[in-house]
Amino acid sequence: MKIVSGSAYQVFLDESFRELADFKRQNEEEQNRIFNELVVTGLGLLLLLIDDKLPNIKDERKNFWKEVRDKVPELFTEWLESLGIAKTYVGIWAKLIDLRMDEYLKDKGMTRNVWAEELFKENDEEMNDAAVRVETMTVSSLLHITRGKAKPRGPMHFHMRTWLSVLDHKLRKRVGW
Repeated sequence: MKIVSGSAYQVFLDESFRELADFKRQNEEEQNRIFNELVVTGLGLLLLLIDDKLPNIKDERKNFWKEVRDKVPELFTEWLESLGIAKTYVGIWAKLIDLRMDEYLKDKGMTRNVWAEELFKENDEEMNDAAVRVETMTVSSLLHITRGKAKPRGPMHFHMRTWLSVLDHKLRKRVGW
């Protein structure tokens, strides 16, 4: 949780990101919403990473990783409560995570289909999964952060993709797969 939220916070503070998100023109509520989207994007990336790895995990470890995956949203909301966040907001977070995960899982299939020819050229399944995972999260988060005004292959797209690629690498390294 700390890797994800810390990474999202670093992006949130990044001057380039703030310029791309036009922070100076955003009110505090909108800035908070953007931060929340960054955090839920990072959590989604972690959950998709676990989903991608589950088929290749030894049978004796699969149940453990399924439980970890299922517990991530709950652990995150418990962590928020321990920080003193009001239960009302924690409940909203839980709903947001569920909503976004449903979207990400649907978007992941579309991303894989769009990239099918490119992915077929690569023989590295792990790299293909990472590419689909990162691009899915990049596009989905862009649409939410910019309220649908994101430009494909624009500076914000590349900024978010870079952040999520680095975060994906950190998470894979931390988990130790």
